Amino acid sequence: MTEVVTVIKDKGRSAVIEINRTEKCAGCNRCSFNRRSSVRVNAIKEADCTAGDKVVVRLPEKDILLAPLFLFVIPLAFVAAAVAATRALTAAVQIAVIAAALAAGIAVTYAADRFYRRKRGYMPVIISKYISQGEDTND
Repeated sequence: MTEVVTVIKDKGRSAVIEINRTEKCAGCNRCSFNRRSSVRVNAIKEADCTAGDKVVVRLPEKDILLAPLFLFVIPLAFVAAAVAATRALTAAVQIAVIAAALAAGIAVTYAADRFYRRKRGYMPVIISKYISQGEDTND
């Protein structure tokens, strides 16, 4: 599926794009709109573009089945390990170690999610600049 979106920020080999909710989005939930009318996501650049450009983006066709693992299980595993490792320590130390483990779990989840999306093709891909019907292409 392709969509016309706006480039918000150019980041070299990738870009931040803003996808606006359309009627085609009704039952899809791939972009995680929830109640928002638009969402900003990273996209891989296969075409040259800069901030403010309208571009055509190919959206991923696959669902990310391991997303719950990344979002919940990894941070909870870090917290469980911290709880088990600090049982004999004081409450203040336990709280500090558990908070650090939670932060580390979230950081690992973020890094794993970014790697997985890039490696497996779950990121939108900018395939061309958008040229509207009435726009003159001769400069």
